Amino acid sequence: MTQTYPADPALYWSGDSQAAAAQAPGGGETLWPAVPAQPAAAGSPAEGRGGLDISNPVSVEATVHPMTNAEAYDSSLKSLLARNTGHFIVATFQLGTDSSVVWQGILHTVGSDYIVIYQPEHDRYISGDVYALKFVEFHNSRTVPYHAAASQWRGRRL
Repeated sequence: MTQTYPADPALYWSGDSQAAAAQAPGGGETLWPAVPAQPAAAGSPAEGRGGLDISNPVSVEATVHPMTNAEAYDSSLKSLLARNTGHFIVATFQLGTDSSVVWQGILHTVGSDYIVIYQPEHDRYISGDVYALKFVEFHNSRTVPYHAAASQWRGRRL
């Protein structure tokens, strides 16, 4: 089941994403979020996963012993998140030493030390500290999956 949202992509997507809106069949609404500006190359591993790019773009040697800042960034968690902006995620953040909270939504923005998750059902944005981020569940969907729409959007404490 696909959910649709008002056809104003600026409402859901930052202007620097250069995303083009994808029209919903038979309606004037747009599926959120829009298609990325740079689709996966034909035959690439990301193509079979709905556009997710979860592969490491650098070699194992460059991951363990990066020679440049670009290699260090490309093999980082921040790079993984940035490559998958626009996909539905479930993020677990560590609170203190024995507690965590889970937030789900569309990965909207990745900053130098934070991420922003958009929750379209409540039209709100949740920001979180990337250093407290422990686990991220990536979904092939660029819309809210049916099972997630049926559950609560509040942060769940574990």
